[in-house]
Amino acid sequence: MNKSKVAIVKCNSYYPADIKESLTRLLGLLNYRYETANGTILINPNLLSAKGPERAITTHPFLVRAVADMFSNPQTKVFVGDSPGGIDRGIKRVWRNTGLLEAMKGSKASLHSFETNPVVPVKYDGREFNIAEIVKRADLVIGMPKLKTHILTLMTGAVKNCFGFIPGFRKSIYHKEYPKPYEFSKMLFDLYAASKPDLFIMDAVVAMEGDGPSSGKPKKLNILLASTDGIALDTVAASIIGFEPMRIDYLKIAREKGIGCTELENIEIVGESLDKCKSKDFDLPSNTKLKLIPDLLIKFISPYVWAHPAIDYDKCIGCNICRDSCPTGALSDKDGKLIYDYSKCIDCMCCHELCPNEAVYINKSWLARKFIS
Repeated sequence: MNKSKVAIVKCNSYYPADIKESLTRLLGLLNYRYETANGTILINPNLLSAKGPERAITTHPFLVRAVADMFSNPQTKVFVGDSPGGIDRGIKRVWRNTGLLEAMKGSKASLHSFETNPVVPVKYDGREFNIAEIVKRADLVIGMPKLKTHILTLMTGAVKNCFGFIPGFRKSIYHKEYPKPYEFSKMLFDLYAASKPDLFIMDAVVAMEGDGPSSGKPKKLNILLASTDGIALDTVAASIIGFEPMRIDYLKIAREKGIGCTELENIEIVGESLDKCKSKDFDLPSNTKLKLIPDLLIKFISPYVWAHPAIDYDKCIGCNICRDSCPTGALSDKDGKLIYDYSKCIDCMCCHELCPNEAVYINKSWLARKFIS
């Protein structure tokens, strides 16, 4: 079996000089000749929401700029694009608030709006997706995920980052169609397989722990990772933050489908060693242990073991992003407060993911709190 290769290097800050040095070493370890790149290049960072880089919600803008500069030459045309949540408020707001607009000033690369450009269909295993046309047109697609926990899929990395290829509100529809974590993860894997980028560079200088992908806490890991195999990259990343890789549904599906490498013994890790990079105190999502309950048992105890989104009204700023992004219309305004109709709520956690002020938290039943404590 040919081994997949994952490179890991130290990067102690987001200062441009540190990033450039680390990126050069990172791609060198992969034997990746970025100097000879040509044609159209798409860089796809994680731009989940319009929040500043200090929150560790998005791929750091200085890292995006550094990658754009490395791949810019007279033979290339470089674009940076993603489709974040809450897009109805405008992509330029996201670019500005995440620091990307400022970071890209003077760059030869261009910021690209997926929402105002065509889409094209891609298929895998009988499932069709309409993705941004530039993903298929580009000669090279570089995924730039942020290493974070995720309250629905447990972690988000290279595979989950491909969800940003789908423009507009279709992402909310997928949450409605596939509300359960395994179903949603299967959809994510199919999308990855249908649109697979060519190279992945993961931002784990400052990762996110706890109840990510937006309400967790920044966690310094001081590393960058890269691979041409997104499955292998996420397998290594999962191990670094404390997950057994087969606990991540989409990695389990990848193993079953035979796509990518999910066996650590078959992944060639170059640069920093995996053991030295493993975090000993990484805070995993608060609902992680709930996934240990067997499905058969869940049917009997689900009325008593649950975790639903709820609103902290002291933090709520009334932006209504949660209400407007809910795929089932489970949120409504009552006497100036947003109220959940849990008969409609599918626990997709879109509201938790997109809340800009950490006002949506995970409320658990008494038995659930006992189980995960």
